[in-house]
Formats: sequence, structure tokens, C-alpha cells
Amino acid sequence: MSTSISISTIPADITWNPSDKGSRVTLSTDNLTANVATGNPGAMVRATVGKSTGKWYWEVINSSYGGSVVGIANNVSSLETSPGGDTNSWGYYYVGSKTYGAGNAPYGGGYGFNAVIGVKLDMDNGTIEFIRDNVPQGVAFTGLTGTIYPAFGGDANSVTGTAKFATASLTYAVPADYAVLS
Repeated sequence: MSTSISISTIPADITWNPSDKGSRVTLSTDNLTANVATGNPGAMVRATVGKSTGKWYWEVINSSYGGSVVGIANNVSSLETSPGGDTNSWGYYYVGSKTYGAGNAPYGGGYGFNAVIGVKLDMDNGTIEFIRDNVPQGVAFTGLTGTIYPAFGGDANSVTGTAKFATASLTYAVPADYAVLS
């Protein structure tokens, strides 16, 4: 007697979502690398999976010299703005600021080309913290509720970011009490 597994029961790998991206976003490297072409305003892409409970970790490698925003968004955030460009998304801007509702506030240090931005999303406590090159930057936002998706985008500059959602691809160890996103 043989046992078969339905394809629908095998979880798909998490990637940037080719059906959930701004008009100037192109994807490559099995939908793990997002490029946002130059234009105004910004644009972003959300991941294929969002989370409403639990503690989750992933990383994004910044392959840009300016304009990148690593962040999160709910499913109604505009894709024609960068994370933090409206009140349904939150971001860590490359100049060393956090952004929400199209406003910026000082946060952590800036980051440049080849920076590894770790993201600690704690949906049990409604917080997000960013980690730049393995250095925690502190809690950026509180009060997060609903289903939240990893997001990447940029301002008017051309930017590129590569997601690391799976354990095998991570640069740094998963923080204690957190699970890898994929």
C-alpha cells in the first residue's frame, strides 16, 4: 500500500509575491530579489506570506547605495509607495530613520550597500525591531495588529534587495525565541 502526499499539503517557499508588487518592481532570483526602478513616488513588494501571531525573523540584503526601505505592510497598503509611505506600512529607511504614514523619525544607524537587515516581527506583542549587520537597532514600532507581510521598496531611487526567508540562506543566527519565516 502506497501513501501519497497532496501537493497542496506541502508548504510553498516564501518569496516576494509577483502578484503583489508595485508597477516599477521587477523580481529575479526565484522571486527573492526585488528591484525598484527609478521613479516618483516609491514602490514596494510584499512577501507571499503574512503573519498575525508568533515571533518571526528574516533578513534582507541591501544592494543599493541609497533609497532602500526594509519593512512590513498589511494587505491594504499601497504598492505605489515605499514601506512606511502610508498608515498601513512601516519601514527602516537607509538614512537611519523609521518611517510611517509618510513621516520619518530618527532610528538606529544608516545602512549602505551589502548591509544585512534582520527583521524581528513579534506579532504576540505587536512590535518590530530591525537589526543592521547583526547590531540591534531597538524596537522601531509598537501596536502592530492584523496580518503583517514582509515588505521591501524604495523612494524615487533605483533600489535592490534580496530576501532571506529560509534558515539555510540566513547570514546571522535566528534570535532566541524567534522562528525563521519560511
